[in-house]
Amino acid sequence: MDGSFRRGLSLRVKSFLVFGLLMVVVLTAFLFTVSTFLLGTFGKLQDEMAFQRVDRTVRELDQMLRQQRSIVFDHAVWDETYDFLNGRNPEFLTRNYDPKNVAAGLGTSGQDAVILVNSQKHPVAWIFVDEAFKASYEPPLYFDMEVLRQGTLLQERAVGSALMASPNGITLLSAYPVAHTDGAGPSPGWLVFGINIDDRWFEEMRQASDVVVSLSYPSKLVADATMEQGETLETGTLGKCRVYYPHGHRPGVDGITAYVAFEDSLGRIPAELKLVIPATVFSTAVALRDQIVWTSLVGGLLVILSGLLAIEALFIRRIKWLDSEFARLAGDESFSAHLLPGSGDEFGNLAISANLLLDSLRRRRAESRVQEQLFSSVIETASEGVMAFRALRNESGDVCDFAVVLANRTASEIVNHPQGDIVGKCLLGLLPGNVAERLFDRYVRVVETKIPEHFEIYFSSEQRRSWYSISAEPWTDGLVATFDEISARKRVEQELKANIEEMERFNSAMLGREYRILEMKTEVNRLRARLGMPPTYQVDMAKDDF
Repeated sequence: MDGSFRRGLSLRVKSFLVFGLLMVVVLTAFLFTVSTFLLGTFGKLQDEMAFQRVDRTVRELDQMLRQQRSIVFDHAVWDETYDFLNGRNPEFLTRNYDPKNVAAGLGTSGQDAVILVNSQKHPVAWIFVDEAFKASYEPPLYFDMEVLRQGTLLQERAVGSALMASPNGITLLSAYPVAHTDGAGPSPGWLVFGINIDDRWFEEMRQASDVVVSLSYPSKLVADATMEQGETLETGTLGKCRVYYPHGHRPGVDGITAYVAFEDSLGRIPAELKLVIPATVFSTAVALRDQIVWTSLVGGLLVILSGLLAIEALFIRRIKWLDSEFARLAGDESFSAHLLPGSGDEFGNLAISANLLLDSLRRRRAESRVQEQLFSSVIETASEGVMAFRALRNESGDVCDFAVVLANRTASEIVNHPQGDIVGKCLLGLLPGNVAERLFDRYVRVVETKIPEHFEIYFSSEQRRSWYSISAEPWTDGLVATFDEISARKRVEQELKANIEEMERFNSAMLGREYRILEMKTEVNRLRARLGMPPTYQVDMAKDDF
């Protein structure tokens, strides 16, 4: 470390970022949950309410058809109706159903069409009332006569019903067999009443239930792949009513769109209605969601600001205070200052613990100084030279030199350099002869193998030609060398060796003389034995002491 501070985001910025991001995540999750719950719940409620309005619209039509069936039943048993179909009373139609004669007769009872059909199911007379209440004795172009002949409209002894699409809506048709009041004779045909469900009724429904009703086209929904079928409504007079929705429909600003297809007994769809139900509930949920979102955003921002201020007051300022206190301690050269506990909370306890740590460090520092002084005294007073080296490596990682990190006084005397000039210098610069004497290679081997070595070496290339005993011990990425001059001991050893060699030569000479004397005595004894004389000398080679 060079003592410089590492630059980066401050603790204040980091804490603000972490707290801010955490609050944003929590707020986002909360808003997502609330939005999903509100829109999901109110969306289902809106769908249920939409279906209820569709059902109520269908029930309204069913009720209108029921009333029409009751009216046509009452009118079908008139004797005037019976006589008209039998070719009598030709004024019957205009007298009773022409709008101009309503005040004088029974009127149409709210009907828009009156049709008289004979027993062969062929229309024989009709009257249609347009919007201006003008009677027309000709059927409109849209009127499908086949509806009168097919299906369940014209039934025997029963009221029949049918639907027919018109340009502006649909027409509800009800029919009953005409009979005499007393029930005598066969029925000559049927009386058919029709009522138009058009813009006037659509407007009444809009004002009553806020549902926009309009005409759709027959058979569109069955072939349209963009539609999905919903509920099926069973009615007493309209038959089956199938409800369709656009595929993947969701309540929106424009509401829910539903299509009601009326199906007759033959499986055909003679008429369809399009209903647009306003998404009042869903719009309320959206508005409530938006209000909650904005309120939560403002509240979340206030919470974030409050949290950041709390972090600043409770932590950042206290940490800055500790930082300033530590800076004050670092500038105290007497090493006697202490932290001042600012409160009784965890920061105050931290200051107390720091003071205990400082006291412990001061004691250890004092002990370390004593140990250091003792170590220096031992090293400096040692009769042997002590030097510590740190390995210097090249780009390949190989040891290329050693830097001197420690040298005692004896070492400086041995290498013949002032002690102050040795530390920090390179070994090969101070003692280049180490290479020639192979001492440098030994040092490198100790560093690489971490195995200590002890050896004796004679320096012949230095200013002082002497023998040295050297011990090299590995130390981190370097070694510690202890060396002592042993020239005097080597001289004594050489003198002892010379004396021993001289004594060995003298001993060899004396041993040779004794051997020759024994050989002469043996030869004298041998010659005397040849002359028949006794031996002069007693010779025992095995026991003779040389």
